[in-house]
Amino acid sequence: MEYIHLCLLLVLVILILLLLFKSNKQDESSANILIQNEISNLNSQLANRLDSLNIRLGQIDEANRNLSEVSRDMANFQQKLLNPTIRGGIGEVILENLLKQILPKENFSIQHRFSNGERVDALITIADNTKLSIDAKFPMSNFHNLVKASSDEERKRCRKIFLQDVRKHIDDISKKYIRQAEGTLDYAFMYIPAENIYYEITANSDSDSIFDYSIERKVIPVSPNTLYAYLQTVSLGIRGLKIEKHVREVLERISQLRGDVNNLKDSFRTMGTHITNTHSSYIKTNESLTKLSTTLDIIESKTTEE
Repeated sequence: MEYIHLCLLLVLVILILLLLFKSNKQDESSANILIQNEISNLNSQLANRLDSLNIRLGQIDEANRNLSEVSRDMANFQQKLLNPTIRGGIGEVILENLLKQILPKENFSIQHRFSNGERVDALITIADNTKLSIDAKFPMSNFHNLVKASSDEERKRCRKIFLQDVRKHIDDISKKYIRQAEGTLDYAFMYIPAENIYYEITANSDSDSIFDYSIERKVIPVSPNTLYAYLQTVSLGIRGLKIEKHVREVLERISQLRGDVNNLKDSFRTMGTHITNTHSSYIKTNESLTKLSTTLDIIESKTTEE
């Protein structure tokens, strides 16, 4: 009996072990499936990320090529700017656009020729016989050398050469474009196309003498910002002069109208005098006619009685 119980117990243990083994097999199978799914998902995500990365790398590569082309274009543009003729032309275009934005077209001219044959880049007409010359051919080549200087000694040498160029340019403006006999003011503007260059000339302690030098020769340095402010003031002045001119014309017309009214009053008084005199003559004539008619009636009456 005990042997049977032992056998049954052994069979039961074996069944339990088989069940446990089968359960473990199923769990391992489920785990393997889950792991395989996760690996598949990771592979899919990794492939997507790699595709996106390749696209981004392609875009970056294209952007780098474009940037290289822009850099080459900028280098070529800077090289062209070293040509004084091209650089001066750009300065003149900028100046002309600024004038067009602010002033009426009849109040400025571009490339005005004076009687001495010199051409000024711009001439502003402030009033009938008041004009202002503006030069835009600022010498910038040595300023570029100053900016590119790698040492203090080289920078000092380049600044000296640059300021010499500026002094010579100031002398040229003073001699060529201040033409009071042709209606210009006794000073002219030297247009500097960049604020940093204007600062280098007017605010830098090493170049204070340049500003004094230009003022002594009646040449006023102006930057885009300072010229803009001045042109706004000129524009207001031009409007004021036009208003004053219109007011003067209105006053002249009022004065003419006052004269016409006075003449009309004189004519009206004369006509009134004539009418009064005519009326008096009419009354006198009427009285005379009445007397004459009465006399005729009396004579006629006496003749009838006889």
